[in-house]
Amino acid sequence: IAPETGAISIEPILEAPTREGWRHRARMVFGDARRPGESLLGFYEAGSRDVLEITFCAAHHPDIERVLSSFREHVGACEALTPHLRFIDARWGDSKDKDSASSTVILTLCMDHRVEHLDAWKQEVATLSEKIREGVEGVTLGLHLDVGTHGPAILSGDFVETDGPTATSQRVGEVIVEVPPKAFFQVNPPQLERTHGLMREWLGELKEGALLDLYCGVGAHALALATTPGQAARRVIGVDMSEDAITAAKQALEAHGLEGTFEVVRDDAADFGA
Repeated sequence: IAPETGAISIEPILEAPTREGWRHRARMVFGDARRPGESLLGFYEAGSRDVLEITFCAAHHPDIERVLSSFREHVGACEALTPHLRFIDARWGDSKDKDSASSTVILTLCMDHRVEHLDAWKQEVATLSEKIREGVEGVTLGLHLDVGTHGPAILSGDFVETDGPTATSQRVGEVIVEVPPKAFFQVNPPQLERTHGLMREWLGELKEGALLDLYCGVGAHALALATTPGQAARRVIGVDMSEDAITAAKQALEAHGLEGTFEVVRDDAADFGA
């Protein structure tokens, strides 16, 4: 333990309520130079760029696994996409209607910088979308491109809207937040709800001042605290550098009439208030 943190009391790790199907986001590597031409998904092996193929992940939400299974089955026929596809990013979202059993999965294909192939990629994405949808009844699919991925960073290029919805709906208590692919949101929403319960317990009845949510993403913590009955805080302030995340947070607070309670600021959280 570092000397400057030795006196800090660390709470026990909060065990997840379930060990399967909890992860609402999948980020995986596509292809392996050792196995050219194979449409495999996996993760880099430790300390190398070799890819360990993963055909099923129990932690992923079942709808994500259904989409990825259909993707694996059909992407091999996409001759323009596969040589330039580096990573995939899949995010699950709930229905806006509490009584609906439908869900949304946004699948983003992270491509290299060869933008001269963009038109061909778009054409194949349209066909691929149709094929995937045939195998994922009950799921609304969005299939898009992220062009010009830098190094190992997923979603580091330019987002190109291609087919279907571009954002997932995520619940924060009674508030619905529309989360675009490049905006951060917790990958374990049930655990997020438990965390918010603990935050309310620790804060108690705040008599004065403001709550500051640094690196707020779409404002999940701030939204939960701003909508807590009896919360006496004058303001909840969320700070993040992501333009997409701040836009989503502003849309949520405006949609739910929280302008007087919740404020979001686009700034570097590390330097905010310095």
